Amino acid sequence: MCLICYFQCKTLKLEVNGLFVFLGFADLIGRRFGGAKLPYNENKSYIGSLAMLIFGFIFCVGYSNSNHLHSNP
Repeated sequence: MCLICYFQCKTLKLEVNGLFVFLGFADLIGRRFGGAKLPYNENKSYIGSLAMLIFGFIFCVGYSNSNHLHSNP
C-alpha cells in the first residue's frame, strides 16, 4: 500500500527520501565530529542530531521549492 501511495503522493516522497537524507548526514557528521553524547542514548551525539535537523530543513525547503509543493496565492 505504501509503495502505491509513494508514486502518487509528493508529500510521501518528501518524507521517505528525507529520512534517508536526514539519517545519512546525521550518521556521517555524528561519527566524524561527534564528541559529546546524548545523556539518554550513548550511541548518538549532539552534533549528529543537530546535523539531522539542519540538513533535514535544507532538504525539505529545497525539495518543496523544486517540486512546487507549496501553494501559490
